[in-house]
Amino acid sequence: NGIHDTAEMYFISILIGIAPLPTDVHMAMFVPILQSQMTSKQMETWLPLATSFRILGAYVQTELGHGSNVRCLETTATYDPSTQEFDLHTPTLSAT
Repeated sequence: NGIHDTAEMYFISILIGIAPLPTDVHMAMFVPILQSQMTSKQMETWLPLATSFRILGAYVQTELGHGSNVRCLETTATYDPSTQEFDLHTPTLSAT
């Protein structure tokens, strides 16, 4: 097709109606997380690999007792601004 830029390929696929693509989660969630949470040095290494699909990212949310049923998840994460950390609470074994 003569298009080698992955962002351009992604945009064109949406325009011509062949979305959602298997790479949508990668481009919409994984790559932006890399961009927002990595240091410049880390981005030099990992961002080119991600945007060229040489590494792929995914979004996974599960607990032993609930699989991917997000409504039934028991684990909570509470942000503590004083420490700038999240307090994770897993109340039962099935929530691990």
